[in-house]
Amino acid sequence: MTTAADTAPRPGRQPMRRARLAGVGRRAGSAHATWPVDSAEPPPKGRFVALVPGAEAPLLDVDVPATLRDGARETVARRQIADKLGLVLDDVELRPAPLGGDRRAWQAMMMVRKSDISDWRGRLEKQGRSLVALLPDYLALPTSADVWTISTHNDPNAPVQVRLGPSDGFSAEPSLAALTLGRALGEDGRVMPKALLRLGPRVPELDNDLDAALRHHPDITRAEGVEALPPSVAQPITFGHGEIALSLVVPQRDPRRDIEERLRGALWPAGLFLLAGVIWGAATFNDITELREKVRGAQDRNIALVREAFLPTGPLPDIRLQVIRLIEDRRAALASVGPSDAPPLTGLRRASAVLAGAAADGIALNYADVQPDGIITLELVAPDFVAMELLLDEMREAGLRVEEDRSFTDDDGRVLADVTLLPHTMAELNERQEQ
Repeated sequence: MTTAADTAPRPGRQPMRRARLAGVGRRAGSAHATWPVDSAEPPPKGRFVALVPGAEAPLLDVDVPATLRDGARETVARRQIADKLGLVLDDVELRPAPLGGDRRAWQAMMMVRKSDISDWRGRLEKQGRSLVALLPDYLALPTSADVWTISTHNDPNAPVQVRLGPSDGFSAEPSLAALTLGRALGEDGRVMPKALLRLGPRVPELDNDLDAALRHHPDITRAEGVEALPPSVAQPITFGHGEIALSLVVPQRDPRRDIEERLRGALWPAGLFLLAGVIWGAATFNDITELREKVRGAQDRNIALVREAFLPTGPLPDIRLQVIRLIEDRRAALASVGPSDAPPLTGLRRASAVLAGAAADGIALNYADVQPDGIITLELVAPDFVAMELLLDEMREAGLRVEEDRSFTDDDGRVLADVTLLPHTMAELNERQEQ
């Protein structure tokens, strides 16, 4: 949710005075207790989710084309956020936040300062297996596709946690939270909830504006507590929409604690004998498993190479014999191809046609190099990463086998990319002969 972060200065840290947010913990489908890292109380016994102030880890909307690859789309997302907020992102970590939807989609990024992550990791380094995840506090609220959730605290000045369905949320002081909620309820194109779940005591600075906004949405039911929700709406759940996968800190297992737990309550002679047997069995099993994985990996690599170079489809009953036959067929096919139709020249002609059509968009070719093995190396220039990715997609649509080796920006902000055009496969040559 961009609104809370880009409409006002970032709220400062405020101590979280409660061990659990209202309506959070083991209620509403949650499997874990919660504990604010700023709490003066010790962490709960057993496994738990640690919470940090949501203002320190906001969700920011991004609009990244689906055609971009990992490196390019991260660059585009960072530029969008930097331009939107007017910030230098040197000390900022951005993480994709695919909540409640396609985990491959980049619709929101979680922004966190690297120094904060380091601080939180230091506070939680002794928790070991007890720590399930470290999340911003608003992600601990129960929600569903039909329910938005608002949580307040006894202190009327304490930050308010809000969840706008499974894929959005924020934490802000009451006045800013009221403003952001009002905008969300009036936003064109946003799917409105069927119910608004209100948790915690009433805060006039927030609730007065909220009541006024809800008068324009008579179809939205305001429920004071989970029990007051209509049975017709999808019931809210906690940590059921991919939140745990967004943990800001990867929980670390403590090997010493594992050993202590295995030996606790056992007699020493029997325990040591059993431990020796377990270690031997585990070592043997690991060796066998490792060998099987290596063999399977080698087989998979061989099959992948054959699929890429010779047989994209079809059975492979005898890879060695099939490859020998295909190599002989390829030699015969290459012998029948005229010099003017050689694969490198064909690839270069197709690439030149695409580049000529894109020249008006600021696309340029710095140099081209044809290797003896048929591989063509190009250095391409584009105004930005989006234009570069669109150019590569056009080259692929033209029948070229394109691999992007690396991309970078020059002093003028243009994007330079080293691109490799691979030779055509045997299947492609056979197709050309048939035509």
